[in-house]
Amino acid sequence: MPVCSGTASDTIEVSLPAPRRAQDPIADTDPTREIDVSIVICTRNRARRLSGTLGALQALRTDKAYEVIWVDNASTDDTAAVLQRAFANDPVSRQTLCERIGLGAARNLGWENARGRIVAFTDDDCYPAPDYVDAILAAFADHPGAGVIGGRILLHNPNHARITIEESTAPRVYPKRTFVRAGTLQGANLAFRREALQAIGGIDPDLGAGTRFPCEDIDAVTAVLWAGFDACFDPRPTVQHDHGRVDADVPALLNSYDRGRGSFYAKYILRPDTRTTFILRWLSSTWRRRDWQGLRTLRTELRTAGQYAIAKRKFGALALAVPFGLAALAVQSLVSFGFSSGRRLWETRSR
Repeated sequence: MPVCSGTASDTIEVSLPAPRRAQDPIADTDPTREIDVSIVICTRNRARRLSGTLGALQALRTDKAYEVIWVDNASTDDTAAVLQRAFANDPVSRQTLCERIGLGAARNLGWENARGRIVAFTDDDCYPAPDYVDAILAAFADHPGAGVIGGRILLHNPNHARITIEESTAPRVYPKRTFVRAGTLQGANLAFRREALQAIGGIDPDLGAGTRFPCEDIDAVTAVLWAGFDACFDPRPTVQHDHGRVDADVPALLNSYDRGRGSFYAKYILRPDTRTTFILRWLSSTWRRRDWQGLRTLRTELRTAGQYAIAKRKFGALALAVPFGLAALAVQSLVSFGFSSGRRLWETRSR
């Protein structure tokens, strides 16, 4: 979830006409046909912004069997009609309706309707590279112990804020049963082995954009890690993110990330097998944020963590946690005050 920086990204052409794939798949009428990759895209009220993603999907090039599943998350605009027109002559794409609002619920329904041995999630404002399917399969072939792999997310429009992107070209491996920070692998380009999703019971429908707890991506990654799989970042599967946000939109987005982290920490502190690890990591994160912004972040995280505990009816855990949360706020306030005062003193003396 952190703001990312890096060099200018390559450009993926999404305005091409719609020549067919390297091997035109047969019409998707056989429910037993083996699928290598299922691409799941969830959308809500984006009828006017889907053309870029639809064009990028038409430009995919592969001889592997794949499918594209669009999940309409209870849209009230013309999204369903736009998708129906787009799929009129497309044998690999279909759509389904998720009436429960929330990205976690929509993604969970999407993978439950998918048949691929790999299920890849991207967003309705992302443009997969033409080799996206082959790149995903190559990444999983090279990481046989991985249950989940994240890929590169490049900034499509240089006038947009440099956020929700990942431009690294260095592969990374996160061993099973380890802590991974929120934002390390992002839902805009995230693929799972089917057996990993089955092992964790799918995507948590209570989480994600559109709910109070926007953290379904890091939750799914963490659940897979603690189910005994590795997680990886591989730069080969690439999408461009046309998110449309400018700098003025960043504070609200960062606030949603703070809320997501609070519920994320709460969920795994409530689990006995992950409790100690997540308490220590949360305390460590507060120590690193020794300023007033860090204090505001902690307040948001604690508030959302409490809301999550209440939503899950964990009142006993909440009663035990409140004194520790208040103590953490007090300590963070003192640390932030001391750090800010020391910095002002140093700046005054250095003039």
